[in-house]
Amino acid sequence: MRGAAAPPQIVLSPRSQARSGDLAARFQTARLASTNQDMVDQSDAVVLCVLPQQAEEVVGQLTSRVDQPVNSVMAGVHLSVLRNLLAPARNIARSIPAPAVAARSSITPIYPSTDAARDLYRRLGGYLEIDDEIAFESVSAASATVGAFTFCSNTPYSLARRQHGCGGTGRLLLWSRAAGPVRSARVPTAGTH
Repeated sequence: MRGAAAPPQIVLSPRSQARSGDLAARFQTARLASTNQDMVDQSDAVVLCVLPQQAEEVVGQLTSRVDQPVNSVMAGVHLSVLRNLLAPARNIARSIPAPAVAARSSITPIYPSTDAARDLYRRLGGYLEIDDEIAFESVSAASATVGAFTFCSNTPYSLARRQHGCGGTGRLLLWSRAAGPVRSARVPTAGTH
C-alpha cells in the first residue's frame, strides 16, 4: 500500500503473470507466489479479486484454513457461495472498494463486518459496515453508477456550465442515436432549488 506507514507483506497470485510481476517489481513488500494455492498457504489473509464468472474455476480450486480471513471484492458472488467455495474458511467478508481507495479518499462498504476487513479498509480510507446482504447488494448496484456519473459530469453540457458559471435552471437534452432528441428536462443547478 503506497504511502502506508508500515505496508504489509503482499503475496500475489501468478494468475496474471504480467500484472503480478509488475506489482512485485514496483513494491518492495510484494512478491509473486508460484501457484494460487501457494499464495493462499503463504497468506495470513486472502483478498479475492477475480471476475465473478471465474469464482468457481479459480476459488473452487483453493484450500483455505478455517481461521484464515478472506475478503472478496467479486460483485454478485453471495456469501453462501463464497462459504461453499472456501470451506473450511468461515471468516469471510465481501467489500466494494472504489478506485478512490487507491488514494485513501473513499470508504469501502463491507458485509459482514469482520476484524480483517475492518483492519484492511481502515488503512485504505475507512469502511462502512453493512448489516445484511440485501442492503449490501443495493449499495453495490448504486456504486455501479459512479462511472456513469463521472461520464455525465464531463459532458460538453456540464463542462460549459461549469466553465461559464451558468446559474439558474439549465436544460438537459436527452438524446437517442436512432430517434435524435427524445425530450428535454429542466435541471435545477446549485442554489436554485
